[in-house]
Amino acid sequence: MSQRPEQGVPPAILIVDDEVEFRNMLSRILNARGYTTVAAAGAQAALSAIDKRKFDVIVSDICMPGMDGISFVRAVREVDADTPVIFLTGSPSLETAREAVELGAFRYLVKPLNKAELEMTVARALASRQLAVLKREA
Repeated sequence: MSQRPEQGVPPAILIVDDEVEFRNMLSRILNARGYTTVAAAGAQAALSAIDKRKFDVIVSDICMPGMDGISFVRAVREVDADTPVIFLTGSPSLETAREAVELGAFRYLVKPLNKAELEMTVARALASRQLAVLKREA
């Protein structure tokens, strides 16, 4: 299990996806790796969660009703430029991939997900975040 060195607590992962079964599956996979997860059914619920606490990584679907994942991360970037974002999509396109890169996405993964790839991507995103924090503190 990975711990936040500065607080000695498991990293917090925000999962944003409108598909309840998929959201629950992601939570189970990441909880089994020792992470704390908060699941949101959409962008507005996720923004409310972000107002209440800090997350170490955000895992967000792109295609959601209401505010899509791209617009959601634009809103997140206005208040938090550092949290790594892993985008998920069942409908990949060059346009959404380009927008994800412009928003500084850590990765752009295509559904259905490979469990090992998800676990490795989240671990790498956490390591990247920890390195950025250490560089800032140095």
